[in-house]
Amino acid sequence: MDRLLERYQSIPRLLRANILTPLLEHLPSARFENVRKLAQKSRLTDPADRYLTWRRIIDSERLSELLIGGNGEVEAVRAALRLLLSSAETRSFTQRAAYAELRLPMAENINMRVDKMCMAMSVEARSPLQDYRLVELALRLPLEYKLRRGESKTIFRDAFTDWIPPEVLARPKWGFTPPASEWLRTGLRSLVETVLAPERVAAVGVFRPETIARLIHAHIVERRYELWSIWSALIFHLWHALYIERSLTLDHTLSPDDLVGADIR
Repeated sequence: MDRLLERYQSIPRLLRANILTPLLEHLPSARFENVRKLAQKSRLTDPADRYLTWRRIIDSERLSELLIGGNGEVEAVRAALRLLLSSAETRSFTQRAAYAELRLPMAENINMRVDKMCMAMSVEARSPLQDYRLVELALRLPLEYKLRRGESKTIFRDAFTDWIPPEVLARPKWGFTPPASEWLRTGLRSLVETVLAPERVAAVGVFRPETIARLIHAHIVERRYELWSIWSALIFHLWHALYIERSLTLDHTLSPDDLVGADIR
């Protein structure tokens, strides 16, 4: 995406600003979300804003609606990102973004989740592709070794050509997407309505209760897609009940069904 952005920005500025970017921004969001993101990014000059535009799941306008304090804390995130991105010894934003991915989502999200889930089952996980020598080599490689004509992981795919069937090498990326949107309307509905009851949300004082109530109604009754806002608020309030209020006690044997019926005061 960001390699494409760098190429897009090589187009004459007047052509981009007056014709291409406005055209891309008016494409239907459901079918052309990545193209719309490209248009939005093309207007940004701050590397932190460009990275956040790609990574965020809730935009600034929605954050202002959700949070009682507005989205002022986002500036602290931007400042930290600017420092991290500037520490990468390269002029390429794509290479800087890859470095940020290594330092942030890889370390604090993916590896943490793998370790927790494996340890819960008494399984030792190994990550051979994160051997420090391989990581250092990957960071030193020129970008054209990694991206070629829109294909990612180019040198990696080439290295395994003799070992992996062509249909697997050419297969598009396929992530794990749980049906969480439907869970909120079915099995987790009572949990959502209990944990995010207006009086509880107001008592914690972080999210706006009227906004949360409106989004829950829109998602469950009107069947609009408001998963990320509701899910973020739900997980935050469960964490708050468990670790701050101490009003919820969980143990390692608790199932999702038990959580739905848990006593959250």
